[in-house]
Amino acid sequence: MAVLICNVRESITLMPFRLNGCYEALEGGNTAEALINFTGGVSEPLSLDREALRLHSDQRRALFQTLTKVHECKSLITCSIRVRLLNWLKRFYTFLSLQRERPWSQCWSVGSSEQWQQLSRAERDKMGLVVRDVGEFWMDFEDFCQHFTDVVVCRLVERTLLWPRSRWREVNGVWKVELDKRSRCGGCINHRETFLHNPQFMFEVRAKEEEVLICLQQEDRRMWRKNGKGENLPIGFEVLKVEVNRCSRVQCVAEQAASSIYMDSRSVILRGTLTLGRYVVLPTTFLPGVTRCFLLRLFSHSRIRLRELREDLPSPSVLHCFLPQPTVVTTVYLHRASGLSPPKQTGDSPDVYAVVRCENNNVRTRVFKESGNPEFNLRTIFYRRYPNTDISVEIYSRGLLWDSLLGETRLQTAECERSRSLVMNLQGGRSRSGLRGCVYLETSSSVCLTDL
Repeated sequence: MAVLICNVRESITLMPFRLNGCYEALEGGNTAEALINFTGGVSEPLSLDREALRLHSDQRRALFQTLTKVHECKSLITCSIRVRLLNWLKRFYTFLSLQRERPWSQCWSVGSSEQWQQLSRAERDKMGLVVRDVGEFWMDFEDFCQHFTDVVVCRLVERTLLWPRSRWREVNGVWKVELDKRSRCGGCINHRETFLHNPQFMFEVRAKEEEVLICLQQEDRRMWRKNGKGENLPIGFEVLKVEVNRCSRVQCVAEQAASSIYMDSRSVILRGTLTLGRYVVLPTTFLPGVTRCFLLRLFSHSRIRLRELREDLPSPSVLHCFLPQPTVVTTVYLHRASGLSPPKQTGDSPDVYAVVRCENNNVRTRVFKESGNPEFNLRTIFYRRYPNTDISVEIYSRGLLWDSLLGETRLQTAECERSRSLVMNLQGGRSRSGLRGCVYLETSSSVCLTDL
């Protein structure tokens, strides 16, 4: 039996009109934005599907576990009921009445319900039950799912210097207008010609899967409402999956990993699960050419670094200054391999990984367990000084003492090509069978280093 504790307190009238400039600036708003203003945290609205929660116990269990984890992290949780009809209005005042006698008079109401009477003093002490004031009440979680319509979770951002491995990452940015390509206000992805001019922020997921929470906030403009400039801009962001060795700005959209909604709200939230790889977030306004400051926040269960990409090309190292300058940029997308067999006929599929080599650069995939047909989905990018040299793709079998080469293939690319699909047979290796398998690739090249 899941039970939820609620605490109803008398409202306190606040008058922050001096901070916001006028009383007109206090009109409207919502709970999520209020929690952001008061705590500086990240608010995530959750809309409850009462019909689905009533019919499916697994969805109720998942919601309860989510709220429990949020509560254990000392986050704030608020709930409300959307009032539409008169009968809902009456029920709203019944549930959230500030009468100190009985704020909740059904199951699990303190002092009068049969459920509490059946609970021993030892069990109450084990639960840590302490009713601190008469505004606190308990209710069955099924009743909560049946009557409440909205939940807002506010996660507090830790800013202590004593915890350098905080899971929160945040960066400040600005959408600004310049006279050349350096303009950083390109609008949403509908504006293909200017979309990639927006600010770009990179992070990397090192686990097989990682749940992340991304929040984009624009500056509070309510104090300018008296001058007619206090409206929020429609904002949102795109998450692109990029090459695992990219360290410069994205020049073309290869794969969209996630996309937020666009709305004229103070903040926009996106929660999702991302796979292993490198990603770039592009916070945008809906229309191009609009300027404003913003704050981008990212939360994950593991440590993730978030940094802005400022340069169109990777910065050369000191040693590379003595070498010829790159003349061609090439991207290699290793989709998958098929028909792989182990070095010895053991009957089991091998544990395999792939290595893509170009000049002195090597990129390696993770190990795929017992897979004769691994889905690598590896994107790489190379700035080539010697475009006539081959690019090699090698497939290895993971061993206890050493790794064995299952096969390799070499490819050459033209100086200008886009999305060339290839199926290449593997050669060499120590496989005892006649079939060594094949790999599926996609390559693109350009003599303009800022094309890819």
